[in-house]
This record gives sequence, structure tokens and C-alpha cells, in this order.
Amino acid sequence: MRAHCARRHLSVHSLGCLHAKCGSGCFQKSVSSSQQQRLSNNQDHAALKDRPCNHKRRRAVVDCSHADTCFVTASPLLRLEFRAMNTDCLILLHPAIRGEPESDLRRAQARVREYECRFSRFLSDSDLARLNEDREERVYVSSELAALLSRGLQYAQLTGGAFDPVVLADIRDIGYDRTFDEVPSETHASASSTRRRFRWTDMQVEEDCALVSRPKGAMVDLGGLAKGAAADAALAELAGHAGALVDLGGDIRSAGLPDDAPLWFVAMDDGYGRSLDTIGLADAAIATSSTRKPSWVNNGTSVHHVINPRTGQPASSDVVQCSVIADTTEHAEVAAKVGLINGSYSLSEVQPMGRALGIRGAAWITTDHVYLATAGWGSHAVGG
Repeated sequence: MRAHCARRHLSVHSLGCLHAKCGSGCFQKSVSSSQQQRLSNNQDHAALKDRPCNHKRRRAVVDCSHADTCFVTASPLLRLEFRAMNTDCLILLHPAIRGEPESDLRRAQARVREYECRFSRFLSDSDLARLNEDREERVYVSSELAALLSRGLQYAQLTGGAFDPVVLADIRDIGYDRTFDEVPSETHASASSTRRRFRWTDMQVEEDCALVSRPKGAMVDLGGLAKGAAADAALAELAGHAGALVDLGGDIRSAGLPDDAPLWFVAMDDGYGRSLDTIGLADAAIATSSTRKPSWVNNGTSVHHVINPRTGQPASSDVVQCSVIADTTEHAEVAAKVGLINGSYSLSEVQPMGRALGIRGAAWITTDHVYLATAGWGSHAVGG
């Protein structure tokens, strides 16, 4: 079975390997399981050449009662694949002996969809879209939005403004005013000469009463932060099982172990299909921020979606990619963006910001294609 999206290609190897390639240069990941089998939906599955599996084949029963999901139900490792938050989503579950794993998988999926419905800037009826379109300077919002936005502002303070959720106007000014699937290869957007730029310091959240205060025109983008939080929330629905992995377009959170390996393995590539490293995860998260994709041309200039809040322009440092291992996917998302904007070796496991974000390791790919990593990253590496 194959699923396609703008960012990556997923396939199930017939001998038991899950293999994903990230077109954005974020991750190429392989999760091995001797129990995971070919999904019989009349599609041909080419064998993986770079990571052979020698496990015996077994029959699998596939439940495709929902058009966007499939379960492998005759194996200890269950797989749920669906589309949400404008990306491909994957949940792998090594279920406990007792319980209702299929129901737990559905609850995890529902949590992801809930986060999309609340925090997507592309859905006109989402909590976030209603806040951004409200002309009042003081707006009561849902408690869920108040909580996430409050954390976003705390991350902005922690990172000295390198992470800043109040950048939506800047993103729109370079043509990213719709989902990336709908953004043309060339746009002609520009900022008004009289528009004031806003920063996180212009916004306040009174979380106890869910009240947001900001000047007119200050708008919020929670994209990566919400995706990381959704991965954490989805994994929480799978507590009590032997192991689980949630992957929301490269934002990955794991717990426990798969059914046949000591760790969940995530292999990072250089964005051009060349493998750099393989990271072993147990109870941890990993996320990547990259300037390579999504990218497009605006007014003749190549641009991408990561805004440097200090300049209001697409980030430009000595790196094109930053990956972070952390305690939660939300923390990994924040740290990866900061590491991309601030450049190589701007993160560490021991600095105060790193400790506050639960960073366990960080790696960068420079503009000269050099692979750099902290000591903590190296401790999670199990080989290229």
C-alpha cells in the first residue's frame, strides 16, 4: 500500500519494513517489525534495497472500511494511516495483550483531527481562524486555544523571540496564504508599506478566562506548534500499550518498544536521499525544520515558509535543516525551528533553553552540506 503527499512517500515493505522518505529533507525513516506485512490492495510493493529484511511472510487481514485508514489486524504491530493537518499521518501500535487497540487508535486519530479543527489557519471555522479574523482587540477564545497560545508566547520569551507565533502577516506577505498544495510555484504577494510588524510582545493571553488581547492586525500561526502538540496528544491516547509511534508529517513521538526491536529507528537523510544517520528512540520525540520545502518563488525570489521573526523575512542562516530529539514533540518542534533560524550549534542539551525544552540532541545540515551534531545526538545514533 502506498500513500502520497507533497512532503513524503510512504510504503510498506512486503517483508516487514516500514520505509518513509521525506521530500522536504526532514526524515527518511525505517521502523522494523517482523510482524508487519504486505497490505493486499492489488498494489505492487517494491523491496527496499537499502535496508533488507529477512523475515518470513505471513498473511495479514486488512480492514479498509474507512477510505483513508487501514489496520493490519493479524499482526502484533497495528498500523493506522490517514491524512490530517495537510500531511500524511501514521500511527504504529504494539498493543497490550488486553484492551481494545483499534478503539485506542481511533481515539488517537480523533485527537489529531481535533487539533486540526481547532488550530488550523486554513479552516475558516477553526478557533484560530476566528481569532485572526476578529476585529476586536480583546477576544474570548476557547480554553484549548488560550492554553496553546499561552505556551507559544512562553516559548517566545524562552527563546528570545526566535520562536514567535505572531508571524502570520509576514507569512502571508510572501504568498503563503493558503495550504501549500494550493500555493502556486510563483506568487506575487507583497507587504503594505504602511503595515506595522507585530511580535509576540504585542499579544497577551489571560489563560484563566481565555481572553486574548492584541492590536488589530496581529495574527497568529500555530502550524508546527499545533502539529507537535497533536502528536503528543495522540500518543497519550495509547498509554498502557507495549509500544507506540505517532508520525505527523515528520513530527514523531514514540513510547515503549516495537514488537521485534529494542528501539524505534528513525533514519535521517540529507534531503537528497542520502542517508546520514539512524536514531534510536524509546520514550522520546524528534522533529525537523527545513528551508528546502515547502518553498516557492515570490516576485522572482525563492522563499520558504520559516520566518525569522526578527526580520519578518524567510530565515537565512548557515544551515538549511535542523533536527532535534526532545522529551515531547511540541518541544522538539520549537527547538528545531529555533535551531534553524539561529544556525549551527545554537542549541545544546546543557544550556538553560535546552534543559527547559527537554532537548536530548540536535543536528544540522549546513548550506555547504556538512552534517553537524551535538554529543547528545550522537548518544542516540545507532549508525548510518
